[in-house]
Amino acid sequence: MTRNDKKLTPDFRKNYFQIINNSLKTKIFKNFFVKDKKKKIDIVNNGRFACAWYASAVLLLSGLIDKTRLTVNSLEKDLLRNNWREVKKIKKGAILIWKEKENYGASNRHIGFYIGNNKAVSNNSQKGYPIIHHYTFGKDKNGPKRKIEKIYWHQKLDS
Repeated sequence: MTRNDKKLTPDFRKNYFQIINNSLKTKIFKNFFVKDKKKKIDIVNNGRFACAWYASAVLLLSGLIDKTRLTVNSLEKDLLRNNWREVKKIKKGAILIWKEKENYGASNRHIGFYIGNNKAVSNNSQKGYPIIHHYTFGKDKNGPKRKIEKIYWHQKLDS
């Protein structure tokens, strides 16, 4: 990358967090249509099931995976193929996968980004767009409202 004959280096980490921050409340991931014969179906159900599509788009724009995905399972496989590794310690920028939970009549895993200070960003199934929330969706008398199943880290985030 050059500008006026100066060689410039992108600030990878800053851009990654800026994409996440700028994505808040966007409705771009609210719908994804497929055709079933002549019928069109919104398979993310007005944003209710768009967490993987949202997370994979951020990762694709950041150069950390090579295609978008619509399910947590397929995105997790892509993470592993693209040099993400499972870690035990949560760090700013990590990918979080939350355990399965009943949501709109289906049991689903959930995926998003840890942004530090006990906060995460993920697609909100009720609102249909990405929001900031507590990284365990808060706590109740039994502990975290939603338990983290896996934490993934990419070495590019160390720079």
